[in-house]
Amino acid sequence: TGDLKGAATALAGAVATESGADPLRPPLLIGWEDSLSCNYLKAQQCFRLGWLALLAVGESRAAAQVAKDEAYTEELKRRREAQYAELIRGALLSARPLLRDAGRLYKAELESSPKMNLLDKEEEWQLALE
Repeated sequence: TGDLKGAATALAGAVATESGADPLRPPLLIGWEDSLSCNYLKAQQCFRLGWLALLAVGESRAAAQVAKDEAYTEELKRRREAQYAELIRGALLSARPLLRDAGRLYKAELESSPKMNLLDKEEEWQLALE
C-alpha cells in the first residue's frame, strides 16, 4: 500500500488547495470540478481519490484491530471500535461518490471524443486503469 498520507497530499493538492490530506476524507468532485475542464482528467482524479480512500479503509481496519487488542478495559475497546467504525464509514461514504463520478466522467469522455470511440472495450479499461 505504501505512503497513503503522502499520496493523499499529492492528489488533494492537485485539485483542492485548502483540502486536508487525509486519505479517509478525500475532497469530493463538487469542490474542485470547475478547476479542470477535461472529463478524462476529472475521472482519473476521482478514481485515484476513491481508490486511495478504499486502501486507507483497509489499513484503518488493521489499525483498529490492533488498538482494540491493546485496550485494557472493555469500555476503551468499545470506544476505539466506535471511533474506527465512524472513520471507515466516512471513508466509504466519500469513496462511493468519487468512484461513481469517475465512471460517469469516463463514459462522458468516451462518448464525446471520436478518438476514444476507436478503442475496443479492453483498451478502454486499460486506459481507465492507467
